[in-house]
Amino acid sequence: MYIYLFLFIILILIIINCLNKSKLIIKESSIHGKGLFTNKGLKKKDTIIVDVWPYGDKKKFFHNMIHEVKYLNHCNKKSNSDIDLINDKYVLTANKDIKSGEEILIDYDKLNKKYSFIGSSNPKYKKC
Repeated sequence: MYIYLFLFIILILIIINCLNKSKLIIKESSIHGKGLFTNKGLKKKDTIIVDVWPYGDKKKFFHNMIHEVKYLNHCNKKSNSDIDLINDKYVLTANKDIKSGEEILIDYDKLNKKYSFIGSSNPKYKKC
């Protein structure tokens, strides 16, 4: 009897784990080092991350952003995401459809114009 209960609990945990699987993964990027990728297709205007800086002071840019955002690589020509201020939260959204397995890219220069506390791209960055 206990073995069936144990197996049932294991099955429930496996199902919960599958349902809560993140749509974001970090892996090697062809642009620079590691990058942020999606493992589920996203449509234009889909929310990718609800609050990029949930930890207080936005002026401490790099220290207060969530872990995944640190892997957003810059690409001005193939940018497929943007950050907008919505209800006092900086929300990362898709600005075009993104296929499963694609890297999520953002234009640092465009962000710098919107939010001065975000640095612009470095001229040494790989052109893409």
